[in-house]
Amino acid sequence: MLVRLAVALTLLFTLAIGLIRAQPYDRHIARQWLLPAQGCAAPCFLGMRPGETTFDEAAAFFKGRSDTEYFVSRSDAAYADLAVLYWRETGTPLSGTLHFADEQLAEMTVNGFKLYEIWLELGEPDGGEMVTEMVYLDGSTSARLPRANLSYYRVNQFRLNTSVACVHFWNQNVYITMGETVVPEGLNREPSLTHQRQAACAAQRMLLRAAAGS
Repeated sequence: MLVRLAVALTLLFTLAIGLIRAQPYDRHIARQWLLPAQGCAAPCFLGMRPGETTFDEAAAFFKGRSDTEYFVSRSDAAYADLAVLYWRETGTPLSGTLHFADEQLAEMTVNGFKLYEIWLELGEPDGGEMVTEMVYLDGSTSARLPRANLSYYRVNQFRLNTSVACVHFWNQNVYITMGETVVPEGLNREPSLTHQRQAACAAQRMLLRAAAGS
């Protein structure tokens, strides 16, 4: 039973690598969205910076893009002058948000990139951490298994949130957050993305073995 499961996992992992290689990769798109524009200090998103870009400037920027749809949600002014600009690029999976406080940009998020696209362009992150949880495998055995991964890139001060996928690790969608306080000062260089994938697969093997023995 375990041999068949191991063979199945190997085949699925090989298929996932093949799909990654077969998919088109546009380096220009990755650099445009993930790296700071020339002359714009990190964190910088399409020329916009936290603490400098105003809400009106950001709204005008997206209004001028015919390939992007956006709408705005504002908080009750009685509590705080907060606003979120939601955007989505038509014809692509890219979308995200810009968060404002007192009419100033505070934080940005981006969705729609695959993990392999970021890794091919930027390589391993500058640091990371795994969020773990104690899982009971049976009535007497427990283990602390990874539940989510966080990876940090200083090049544009952003964080990746990824799941603990094994087979589809590199092909999963990632959630990106950019901001001045997103990247911790003291970064733990481990775990790398490669280490995170190994931990995810080790956790999946452990769960499969526990299920086979129950």
